[in-house]
Amino acid sequence: MTPSLEGKRKNAERRNFMDQFSRCRSSLSSDQVSAILEQLKFFDFCGSKIRAMDHEGQRWIVFADICRTLGYKNANNEAKMIPSNEKCRLEIGLKNTCAVCINKNGLARFTLFANKEQAVIFRDWAAMTIFEGG
Repeated sequence: MTPSLEGKRKNAERRNFMDQFSRCRSSLSSDQVSAILEQLKFFDFCGSKIRAMDHEGQRWIVFADICRTLGYKNANNEAKMIPSNEKCRLEIGLKNTCAVCINKNGLARFTLFANKEQAVIFRDWAAMTIFEGG
């Protein structure tokens, strides 16, 4: 298969997956959304709200919140550097919204390669506040 056809096939598969994913999210009842919202925990880092939730025995942080706090504009682009076993898409309940979330290992990997001064400070704060104390 030529590279252009391969790329088109992958894009079509991705769109199909997203369509199925959207239909799945829209089928949540208001009780399910309420249950998801109750699972969310909110933390404050230097005036920025950080959302976290427990899923399958692990604590996960909303990656867009981390990126916004550290000054990154495109969380989806930054998420590409994190392996799939350290990130997942979770329902965060707001308008049936899914968000990319990362676990403690994903946060360590992201901050290791981050070019923002506050990244290490954030990682240390999250380790003590979100992962250990929260």
